[in-house]
Amino acid sequence: MMGTRGCRYVSKVTMIFLFAVIGLILGSFAGCLAYRTAAAKSIFSPSRSFCPGCGATLRWYDNIPLLSYCLLRGKCRYCRQDIGLRYLLVELGLMAASVVLFLRSESIVVWAAGMVAAFVLAVVVVTEIERGRCWFAVTVVFACLTGSIVWMTV
Repeated sequence: MMGTRGCRYVSKVTMIFLFAVIGLILGSFAGCLAYRTAAAKSIFSPSRSFCPGCGATLRWYDNIPLLSYCLLRGKCRYCRQDIGLRYLLVELGLMAASVVLFLRSESIVVWAAGMVAAFVLAVVVVTEIERGRCWFAVTVVFACLTGSIVWMTV
C-alpha cells in the first residue's frame, strides 16, 4: 500500500495531511467548476473566484478551502449572503477521497486515477443537482459505487 510504503523520510501523519490538503484544493476547484458549468458561465473568465450574490472578487484569504468557509461562517465577506453548503461538502468529499486513496493505493498512479474519477464524479453530480436533475446525479453515483465495489472484489 502506498500509505504504508514510501514514507521512510516523512511521517505518515504528515503524508495524510498533505494528501488531505491536495483533496481540499481539488474539491475547491471542483465546486467552482460545477457552479460555473451549471450556470453556463465561462470557466476561464473571470479568472478569479467571485461571490455569486454580489459579484465581488474573492481575495486569496477568502478562498482557502474549508478554513475560509468556517471562519466566514459560510457567508460572503462583502454581502453576507450564504455560500452554498455544496462547496464545503465537495471539498470535504474530495479530501476524504484523497486520504482514503492514499491509504489504500499501491502507487501514486492508482491514487491519481482514483482522484481523477472522484473529481469528475463530483463535478458531474453537483452540476446535475444544480440543474435540477437529481435523478441523473443519483444514477451516476450508484453506477460509480457499483463499479467500484465490483472493481474492489475482482
